[in-house]
Amino acid sequence: MSNRTTESNKTQIIADKSLAQTGALAVQDAATNMRDMNALLSTASGAALAKFIEQGDVKYLQALEDLNKQTKTSTDHFIDLFNSVTNSQNKQLDDESNKTQIIADKSLAQTGALAVQDAANNMRDMNTLLSTASGVALANFIEHGDVKYLQALEDLNKQTKISTDHFIDLFNSVTNSQNKQLDD
Repeated sequence: MSNRTTESNKTQIIADKSLAQTGALAVQDAATNMRDMNALLSTASGAALAKFIEQGDVKYLQALEDLNKQTKTSTDHFIDLFNSVTNSQNKQLDDESNKTQIIADKSLAQTGALAVQDAANNMRDMNTLLSTASGVALANFIEHGDVKYLQALEDLNKQTKISTDHFIDLFNSVTNSQNKQLDD
C-alpha cells in the first residue's frame, strides 16, 4: 500500500471519528434545547390554563393548542436530528474508529433515553394541568349550565391526546433507532 493511500485512510478515520462525535454532541444539544423549550411551553400552558380557570374564557384553550403545536415542532426537530445522526453513522470502520463509534452510539442511546424521559415528564405535567382545568370546566358547567364548558372539556381532552401523541412519536423514533443500531 502506498504512503498516499495510508495517509488518505488516516485522514478518513479522523474525519469519521470527528463526525461520530459531532453528531452525538449535536443530538445532546438538541435534546437540551427540546427540554428547555418544553419547560417554557409547559409554564406558558400553565398560565393559559390558569387564565381559563380564572376567567372561563375559551380563548385560553386556543392558546393552549398553539403552545402544543410549538411543543410538537420542538419534538419533531429533535426527532429529525436524532434520526439523521443515527442513520448516518458509518459502521464500516477500523478498530480505532469503531471504538469512537461505540462511544458515539452509547451517547446517542443515552440522549435518546433522556429525551424520552423528558417527554414523559412533560406529558405528565401537561396532563396534571389539563386534569385541573377539566375539573374546573366541569364544575363551571354544573354551576352555570353553560355548554361552552362542555366544549372546553372536549378541547382539553384533545390537548391530552396531542400531548400523548407527542410522547408516542418521540418514544417510537428513539426505540426504532436504537433497535436499528442493535441490528447493525
